[in-house]
Amino acid sequence: MHISLSLVTSLLPLLSLAENAPASTSAYMDAATGIQFQKFSASGMSIGLALPDGGNSPDLIAQMTGDPNTKWAGASLGPAMVGSVLIMAWPNEGTVQTSLRQATTFASPPVYAGATLTPIAKGTFVTETGWQATMLCKGCLANATLAFAQGDMSANMGYVSATAAPITPADVASPVAKHDVFGKYVSAVGAARSAMFATWAGMAA
Repeated sequence: MHISLSLVTSLLPLLSLAENAPASTSAYMDAATGIQFQKFSASGMSIGLALPDGGNSPDLIAQMTGDPNTKWAGASLGPAMVGSVLIMAWPNEGTVQTSLRQATTFASPPVYAGATLTPIAKGTFVTETGWQATMLCKGCLANATLAFAQGDMSANMGYVSATAAPITPADVASPVAKHDVFGKYVSAVGAARSAMFATWAGMAA
């Protein structure tokens, strides 16, 4: 089979774009809660989002997981870690701590007080194979400069994970060491919307 040089040359830019394109989410139903997420996984961690139908609410449900080597993980609700709301989680003595942060510099991010996290107990646990945190975030999308817009169909987000635990794991405001892994991905937040959101949010306590 003969392939012309001109065809190869024309395909090279497309191949380059494909290699550099950020990964995206896929549909996933959590067996523990029945919640349907748009989920992204990389380097021993994952982040999933579920949102209310209609695209006019500042609330969301997030689920974060980590393998035994992941001592803390985080995801930004905007394209950059600095200047976005960060959802963070880590295991601590059989439970999982969750924390909202907002980085203003390239340092351990301080607590973000503009929204609240409430755990969904059914979907929050630690096992021999890793940990999982499922949480309702009230107001995570309230500030459009710190997160993707409520009506967006897709969102550019970032993720981080670390093999070193936070300085004080029992404290949700603990400083954290620098992450080992970071990257960007695209979340299909339009596909993450569901009429079941209110029912799922009702599991938060």
